[in-house]
Amino acid sequence: MNDFISATNIILFLGAIQGIVLGVVLLRTSKRNKTANILLAAMLFFFSFSICLHAVVHTLFIPFFSKHHKLLINFGFINFGPIIYLYIKTLTKPNLQLLKTDILHFLPLLICMFFILPIAMSTNDMTIHHILQGVVYSGVFINLIVYVAISMMLLRGFSRRIRDNFSSIEKIDLKWLKFFLFCIVLIVFASVITHLLYQGDVAGNYFWIAISLIIYLMGYFGLAQPEIFSGKVLDVYKELGDKKKYEKSTLTPERAEDYFQRLSIAMQEKQTFLNSDLTLSALAKEIRVSTHHLSQLINEKVGQTFYDYINSHRIEKAKEYLSSNEKQHLGIGSIGFEVGYNSLSAFNGAFKKFTGMTPSQFKNQ
Repeated sequence: MNDFISATNIILFLGAIQGIVLGVVLLRTSKRNKTANILLAAMLFFFSFSICLHAVVHTLFIPFFSKHHKLLINFGFINFGPIIYLYIKTLTKPNLQLLKTDILHFLPLLICMFFILPIAMSTNDMTIHHILQGVVYSGVFINLIVYVAISMMLLRGFSRRIRDNFSSIEKIDLKWLKFFLFCIVLIVFASVITHLLYQGDVAGNYFWIAISLIIYLMGYFGLAQPEIFSGKVLDVYKELGDKKKYEKSTLTPERAEDYFQRLSIAMQEKQTFLNSDLTLSALAKEIRVSTHHLSQLINEKVGQTFYDYINSHRIEKAKEYLSSNEKQHLGIGSIGFEVGYNSLSAFNGAFKKFTGMTPSQFKNQ
């Protein structure tokens, strides 16, 4: 009993509870992003179940689970790759509906459930058990590598898309998801090393404590970027759809020159870029140009994404303020807010990107 309420188990159970709570919150969040939230909640519930199963079977004897818990947990991990891929797919593509053919992503699980598990249950031969576990481990690693690679490709496309539509992306980018994928891959590979170096429960404890920490981080990112889980990120780029960029565009050189003049007036005279919530669609509406044509104009004529175009103007304005005697009473953060940034970190990051130095270094120089 003392082993059951050990410090390690307390950490693991707290991580599991956090996963369950976050999963329930996701299921109750906005229906606009329901499919993505269900997939993420399912992954959190699996992590929580696996953490609890690991903690319980290593301190208490439970028939069937004590013998087969490693196989069962790895059956779940075979699903991790497909679930995270489908989650990212539904999160980054507006109005995407999962198809019946998507069930094929879970074919490895069906093979495990209907072929490998019955064999494992019908024999006590430990050699066969080790062989079966090796087969499942191999499936987990192959699935993980393939689906993480595909998921990263989706995230890169998403990153380009939001930069073409938003002027401020710190609340809607998916850097946390890239970090999450990196951590999972790192932990899985590290678990192999720890299992080789340590015997018994120690390696498993390290692995599940690390998973618990990831769950805590997901809770933090959920609070820091509520727009992701609420589905608001889907709004702006619905207008562009999934068509090939600028295919069959009607933007003639004459129109482009006219639109560029309107854009220059909005930037230089009206200083529209000072609006921290400025989006491509809002700017297109202001200068009476279609969103598609404005995106093409900025990408092709200026050679920048919408995000870089707007932020380059913001940084130039910030440089003007930092060099002005009239603005010397303002702090760095205040200047950042005045030129359209919602946070000091976003201002510092953008300033360093465009100038190669921080605002403080520029001011001192």
